Amino acid sequence: MRELKKMATAALGLVLLFCTGCELDECTEASVCDEPQGGTDGGGEECDEAGVCDGESIIREPSTFDTVIVFDDGSMDDGAGTSGADICDVSADCASAVSALAVLGGGQLCTAEGPGCSANRTDPNAAFDAADGCEAASVPSDYISLGIDGRIAVGFDGDLAGCNVTVVEFAGATQEPYEVYVCDDANLGTATCLNNDQPVHSAAAGGEATFAVPAE
Repeated sequence: MRELKKMATAALGLVLLFCTGCELDECTEASVCDEPQGGTDGGGEECDEAGVCDGESIIREPSTFDTVIVFDDGSMDDGAGTSGADICDVSADCASAVSALAVLGGGQLCTAEGPGCSANRTDPNAAFDAADGCEAASVPSDYISLGIDGRIAVGFDGDLAGCNVTVVEFAGATQEPYEVYVCDDANLGTATCLNNDQPVHSAAAGGEATFAVPAE
């Protein structure tokens, strides 16, 4: 799905990484090098010029899945400055939203107040609004319009694995399909996501949805 389909599936939880070099930030002090030439590692053995060594594994901390990413999955330009899914609220029952980052998609979008636009409809912070306060003509906007194939990443102050998440799409307009991922980072180039990097929820008809996030 979008860029996430191109990401390699990563193992969750504790990840064991075997050393590929003798730098202290990569190998344990017990690392043993293959060939005795050029430098020494933390265990006193000499390393080859490429720094290739065999050693004990190191352990990375488990990921914190604290980011909800909502993708527009439609194709309609409404011509009214609010193309794409219109997201009023993204919330969780176990943590509070603390940040939001949007990558806008195509179609006509109101990015500022002006002719034909009563408000900026692309402000990511609109996704912090309470769901019961979503009005079509709201100024400032109660919702963010993602644009065709656009997305918003909402960061939370805690791990969402095993929690319930609610996404509210504005009910007063044409509702459009969207998909939801729960990831450890808003940067999709490096993020790892739950559910084997697949959506944790797909809303083919749009609208409001509450769903359980898989445990790690």
